[in-house]
Amino acid sequence: MLKAVLAAVGFFTALSAVAAPSEKLVEQPVKTIKGLRVSGFKGNLTFVSAEGANLTVEARAKSDDQLWRPIVENVDGWIQISVQGPPSKSDWRNVAIPALDLDVKGPSVPLNVVWKEGDITLKGWKASAVMTQHKGKFFAEGGAAPLKISTLEGEASVTGHQGRVTVDNYNARVTLKNVDGGLDLENFSGLLSVDASKGDISLKASKGRTQITGHKGRFEFDVSQGEIGIANSEGPVRGQGEQGSVAIDLKGTADVKIRAESTKVAIGVPRSSGAKVDLGTQDGNFSVSFPLKYDRIEKTKIMKGNLAGKDSGLIFVRTRSGDIRLKPVK
Repeated sequence: MLKAVLAAVGFFTALSAVAAPSEKLVEQPVKTIKGLRVSGFKGNLTFVSAEGANLTVEARAKSDDQLWRPIVENVDGWIQISVQGPPSKSDWRNVAIPALDLDVKGPSVPLNVVWKEGDITLKGWKASAVMTQHKGKFFAEGGAAPLKISTLEGEASVTGHQGRVTVDNYNARVTLKNVDGGLDLENFSGLLSVDASKGDISLKASKGRTQITGHKGRFEFDVSQGEIGIANSEGPVRGQGEQGSVAIDLKGTADVKIRAESTKVAIGVPRSSGAKVDLGTQDGNFSVSFPLKYDRIEKTKIMKGNLAGKDSGLIFVRTRSGDIRLKPVK
């Protein structure tokens, strides 16, 4: 059963008796709310932006264990809903973690969510949101404010979002599509894909794979051992790397500057490009499909020249032992 403890009077309905399987935890005028904080262990969360004066939160519990209960508090204007576990470590071994589903509906307010296991859905949320999820599926559609996602494993999808999106991904499959507002991305060992985004992108990649397609805007990266693929994208590219690989198929004016250690760098250039090319490596190898001049400056092998197309641009790459490939885009 559900039991709520309210730390402040106001527009709440206190839950002091035995609760039904589905219970309204909060119904409060949104103009009195600074934001909503939610924390818990297991269950599904749904946040739906809707017109009206009140923000409502309904809960559905799948267990009547009294050791688990949602606590509702008002802290400096923020509504806090938290599921607290048993009071002692020994109790953890004697109870199963129940699922608690929450449905939030009303005008958008800032969100801060920490949830261990389950699915989280945001539909048309127009206020800032910080979402920390350990395991499960995350889905956001039609948002219009800064969004920050931290996920360990599972899946995450953001579609049709306006506003900056920040992703800290450990080992999940993350898909970002039609995001307009810029991206701050960190990908440790997961699979991260970005499609048809606008705005600058900043990426730090470790061992995972990141694919950027159809992007318009500046792209900056720092790759450790991961793989980065960029296709059909327009805008300046700036990056550095240790190992791993970077493959870029350019569209429009070339504007590329990369410095790397052992990272393999492959660049596809439109046939219309007349970019100035300056490639250099100490111990790596060249694979170049254009007539460039070969030279050597001390320990660095150099290939320089201008491509034959009419469009201006610059392609500058330096590696210590990484191979460099330059080819026309088909």
